[in-house]
Amino acid sequence: MKKLLLLSLAAMAGFTAGAAVPTVIEDTYANGISPNGLWGVSYYYGVCDIVNLTTGQTISVAGEDEGFGTGDGYNISNDGILVGSYFDNAAWFVNGQISILNDATLNYGMSNANSITPDGKRMVGYCQNPNEAPGNMDVTMAVPVMWDVNPDGTVADPVFLPYPALDITGRAPQYIIANTISDDGRIVAGHIVDNAGSLCYPILFTQADDNTWSYSLPAEKYVNPNHIEFPEVLPAPEWINPESYLTPEELAAYNAQLDIYYQTWDEADFPTYEQFMSPEELAAYTAAKTAYDAANDAYLTSLYAFQDAYYQMLEESVVFINNSAFLSPDCKTLVCGAQLPKDAPWDPSVFYTTIINLETGALTKSQEGLSIIPTSVAADGTIVADSPQSIGGTPVRSYILTPGATEFITVEDYMAATNPEIAEWITENLVRDYILYDPETYEPSTIEYPYTGIYFFSRDMTTFIAGVQPLWEGFEAEHSYFFSYTSSGLTTALKGATIAKDNVTITGQLGGTILIAGNASTVEVYDLAGRKVFAADAAPALTTGLPSGLYIVKTEGPAGTTTAKVTL
Repeated sequence: MKKLLLLSLAAMAGFTAGAAVPTVIEDTYANGISPNGLWGVSYYYGVCDIVNLTTGQTISVAGEDEGFGTGDGYNISNDGILVGSYFDNAAWFVNGQISILNDATLNYGMSNANSITPDGKRMVGYCQNPNEAPGNMDVTMAVPVMWDVNPDGTVADPVFLPYPALDITGRAPQYIIANTISDDGRIVAGHIVDNAGSLCYPILFTQADDNTWSYSLPAEKYVNPNHIEFPEVLPAPEWINPESYLTPEELAAYNAQLDIYYQTWDEADFPTYEQFMSPEELAAYTAAKTAYDAANDAYLTSLYAFQDAYYQMLEESVVFINNSAFLSPDCKTLVCGAQLPKDAPWDPSVFYTTIINLETGALTKSQEGLSIIPTSVAADGTIVADSPQSIGGTPVRSYILTPGATEFITVEDYMAATNPEIAEWITENLVRDYILYDPETYEPSTIEYPYTGIYFFSRDMTTFIAGVQPLWEGFEAEHSYFFSYTSSGLTTALKGATIAKDNVTITGQLGGTILIAGNASTVEVYDLAGRKVFAADAAPALTTGLPSGLYIVKTEGPAGTTTAKVTL
């Protein structure tokens, strides 16, 4: 393994913006990026920074104060405005300082801002329900809200978005959270957490032309798909307190006998309340206790029947992950994390990514055997995800799903096809020995593993910032406990797009896929020697299986022939 050849930002003569080879920023851990790729966000262990990806300047958000937490969605605007919470109150970092969004937000208890529009004019998140009483499971505890920025730069009072009063089981949801927002601020994606806290599913909020809001459930048919009916749970009866059937003197006598038992621990000395009741008191208590036992048996029977139906529904449903809902910029796709129903929810093998077509309602899943959670959707539809890390699990690694592709690939494979200099840098600097332990025998084995970390791309996929926790042996001599690396000027996966006559668009894509849009009937592909290497009927996405290289694509349609030179 070659020695890591990285320079900390402080050691550089200047920040090399636009360079293909990444620049390392010590003591940061990537947490987000602005849509235009000018600003990066770092957050770890309560320490939050903003990184100017043009100059390399790192701006401390809270200094030694660790009270600021970043939002869970698109958390920074094109102007570098960061949203989140400050000591459990929705806040933003703007003009060099942290501010609570407004005084009205403070009235609603705990709150958080998760996402902000690229222009910094609208934010979404959640507030504690003003109607919620602690411990009352019949009222939703946190509800979705929106904040608008006034022309003078102040923040308007929160607007509560509409939401269903009941979850899919017919009970009040625990939480309803707004996660991400469209560029124009008129569509918001979030999640509902059901009453039990075990089921999570997405919700979409839409603002109409008259500025009213409505909601829809884009994945409703994938939650309880077999329409299991949930039986009514009877009210739990009020417990019968035997002490209320005793006079003060009788209760004192009972407690005195109880003190004797605590001194002797002789079971013969253990008192019962009934021993100290008068015949009339005993008869009243016995009647009340008998009625209570019957009501409690009926309650428990109804509860167990409900739970049986509930757990069956969980096994049959797509169980989404809270705080993992990402809208595509064109608002046609919603990407959410989900998890398999397993006994150990912290097991990193249980997660997967779902892709919901908001026009058709169709849901697709990431390939089996790959545990990944999404982090963003780019303008061209590229989906970025990462593998979650657990205690004893492998380090975080990022994956890419390009438009039209059916499987995610590793970020290093993506870079190898689009930006070989970065792929080479990853190999030279981030592929390290990693010790795996057998889960049954705990026997160690060593593998070479790419510590690519968690990636955040700009909207056009030309700039990224990635965060790494270097867990390899001896990292202290090279790095702080966390570091990030960034690069701009990237070549994206979509190449060689050509619009020709008959309005046909031909796009060559990473992995050998060709995208066809327009009025075409057949497609033929030729190599540069003129040999036909692929032919098929036209389709929106054609998987050619061809190796990387330059090809000529020809389509035939009603208006004639369209030809384009593309890179696959």
